[in-house]
Amino acid sequence: IARATRPTRVPTLGELQSMVAAMPVGTPIDRRYRAVVGLIAISAARDDAVASLQVQDFDVDDKQLFQDSRHVRTKFRKTFPTWLNDFDTGFFDIVAEWKKELVEDHGFGPTDPLFPKTDTSFGPDGIRMPPRLARGTWANADAIRRILSKACAGADVSAFKPHSIRKTMTLVVMESTNSIAAMKAYSQNLGHDDLKTTIFTYGNVPTHRQRELVLGLRIKTAEPEPAE
Repeated sequence: IARATRPTRVPTLGELQSMVAAMPVGTPIDRRYRAVVGLIAISAARDDAVASLQVQDFDVDDKQLFQDSRHVRTKFRKTFPTWLNDFDTGFFDIVAEWKKELVEDHGFGPTDPLFPKTDTSFGPDGIRMPPRLARGTWANADAIRRILSKACAGADVSAFKPHSIRKTMTLVVMESTNSIAAMKAYSQNLGHDDLKTTIFTYGNVPTHRQRELVLGLRIKTAEPEPAE
């Protein structure tokens, strides 16, 4: 007996913008959280890869995220570059400002984590000290999943998994271009060798957009020939 599967929750680009806009920015921890969501949105990188990035991997001038498998936890340990188009969301600038803060205000170097762990400690009187940035790298993507869940709640957006953002951005690209070359370039951005992997895995049109596209179809009529 065939079983219907529930569609995966895929956020819209507008929802991602609402989430980032609602995130607090008062502390370095807050700004780290916001930069995490912003970078996942513009890179569509896997959450565990993002958790293991180093400062040097984010090239502001070239607008590139270099996913170096020697230290970045990519799928199949693959190394590849990802160029970052933020589609006028302002997310790129948020991540660039975060890197600048790490380097200039916190003294982080090229091989330090781009998204460092939180250091929690207690004072001599046993009172818990305010959280601060550590030099260690997250061991997995659990923290990123918590960050995303909290950001959804803060913006009153229905929860979704970090991996769903890969589908969001693939659909954004599909709506933005008719160029096979551009789609192939974006596929390589995701680390895919075959464009079909990108389309078949992440290009499934959400039901609301499926409805709009199908109901918007019209039969093309031939243009009348000009009178002589």
